[in-house]
Amino acid sequence: MFVPDLLHEIELGVVKSLFIHILRILYDIGGDSVAELDKRFRQIPTFGRSTIQRFDTNVSEIKKLAARNSEDILQCLIPVLEGLLPEPHNGILLSLIFTLATWHAYGKLRMHSSSSIGAFRNVTAEFSASARHFKRTTCKAYTTYELPKEQERRGRRDAAKDPNRVTASSAKVKNSECKHREVKGSCARTNRRNHSRQIANHERRQRLLRAINRHMATAAASEAANAAAAAGESTQPPTPATPSPAAQRTAVTDLLQPQEDPLPRTPPRLHHHISESKRSWLDIYEFPALLILQNDPAVPEFLPKLKAHLLSRLLGLPYDGDETEFSPQDLLNITIMRDRIYSHKVMRVNYTTYDVQGDQDSINPHTHSDIMLLSHEDKDDNPHPYWYARILGIFHTEVCHIGEQSKSARPIRMEFLWLRWFGHDIHHKAGWATRRLHRVGFVDFASGGAFGFIDPSELIRGAHLIPAFHYGLTSDLLPKSIARRPEQNDEDFNYYYVNQFVDRDMFMRYSDNAVGHRTSVPSGSAPPMEPIVSNTVLDNDDMDVNPEPDEEPEVEENLVDGPDGDKEGSDSDFDWSEPEDEPDANEENEEEEGAGELDADGPGGDPDEEDIIDSFGYDSL
Repeated sequence: MFVPDLLHEIELGVVKSLFIHILRILYDIGGDSVAELDKRFRQIPTFGRSTIQRFDTNVSEIKKLAARNSEDILQCLIPVLEGLLPEPHNGILLSLIFTLATWHAYGKLRMHSSSSIGAFRNVTAEFSASARHFKRTTCKAYTTYELPKEQERRGRRDAAKDPNRVTASSAKVKNSECKHREVKGSCARTNRRNHSRQIANHERRQRLLRAINRHMATAAASEAANAAAAAGESTQPPTPATPSPAAQRTAVTDLLQPQEDPLPRTPPRLHHHISESKRSWLDIYEFPALLILQNDPAVPEFLPKLKAHLLSRLLGLPYDGDETEFSPQDLLNITIMRDRIYSHKVMRVNYTTYDVQGDQDSINPHTHSDIMLLSHEDKDDNPHPYWYARILGIFHTEVCHIGEQSKSARPIRMEFLWLRWFGHDIHHKAGWATRRLHRVGFVDFASGGAFGFIDPSELIRGAHLIPAFHYGLTSDLLPKSIARRPEQNDEDFNYYYVNQFVDRDMFMRYSDNAVGHRTSVPSGSAPPMEPIVSNTVLDNDDMDVNPEPDEEPEVEENLVDGPDGDKEGSDSDFDWSEPEDEPDANEENEEEEGAGELDADGPGGDPDEEDIIDSFGYDSL
């Protein structure tokens, strides 16, 4: 049986060829389309230990593109290409990529069911129709040519065939040959004994001389600058410098993300694992006060919300997404030991995959900070099954609860996550029915629900959220705050796309036929199992214009007619109204005697009519 080779035929075949043709279309469009594509790829965050790695500086150059790189490009291509082509070609291309990514995800599953195989067949038919529609519509609308790298490759082939022909690639070869001559010239300065070591010493001396020249030039420029500063220096004594708000914010960020926080191996029986170290800590009164002085909207009610969250967990109240409101007296019954919360660098989350295997995600507030958890909203209002958030800090503290509802007066270690919420874009249609990814965006800080705390046990796993580059950046959702990373320049993307193709398990979480997941997705999120009718118009070559009539079933000739004209062995031979009675011993003896009489006739005998009827099994007649 032929086994498909997904690595060579799909990832290095179909995916790479499709991406190259997309680049040709972008070159035909002109402008900064290719540069914008490279810029967007550079801004895509990594995911997992090696699932989505950092993309090259210029992905469009396709340098040393391996199968893993082609897979990463396919999984992240939809947000990158959105808006680079005009409509309707933009929608056609995005639908094609979504269908191909779905087919690729189904093809790489390690465990299938009858429902997933049925959906796989439908996706295969839909991908074929989408590819033909893309070829018939978008490909004919653009005149494409070779990429610059393809031209260089062709030039090298031509130069190899005709050495006298000068091309751009042959010029590069000539420059390389000139560089090689420099090494040969250094060889002439040796005594031919251990020449490689002598050449290395010559190059080392030249490198040191160049470094000395640069150092002397820098020192001269520094002396000139100091002399100019001394000429205009004031006679007043220097005033002590106060740290700027940016420096204070950086110091707080360093406390939220400690550099040294060892985390030992995580046992698989645990849902999550956070270090027990108390090396890095924050004062619950000084930390909010410092940020309030900077008008940071992330911590106006940091301490009251934290105490309300801890109290609701101590009382065993179910989590529904909304923090329970308590009276000031109830909050006074919560005491945080030594007024300290201890911050951590990283946490690990164990989860069960779609094929009932164990896996683990490493989450930290600096790089892999986006998470997903089950939605607690009414499915009629928001049918999306998950909530998304960005972790701002990983903490633990020791809490003492007193009062009438207290279960123990001893300090209890409690872990919690401080996060910034994403909201699901209910106006954006996503899923298999529309061939689009789900879209989320940060909650506006003015609504009062942009920040919160959760129990780490509520986490499912990390999420891969890709910025929706087409919709740009904004600073209206949140003023300057430590809730943003330093490289974001106090701006947020308006929307983010949930990358459901990032790995097999994530893909199956948005399908309704995963064995290891207990949640269900709304209708239209996964491909149907029944045959589908594609919205794409098929070519005439793919349609059977004059189908042949169905052939009549052949009738077996070896069936014997029964007494009433029925065929022996048909359903009419069995009486469905009354069950057959088991014969008793006397009837069995009579049947044996009758059989003996029938055998006594021998060949050529003339059995009576009753024996003939009994031989056909019609005892009731």
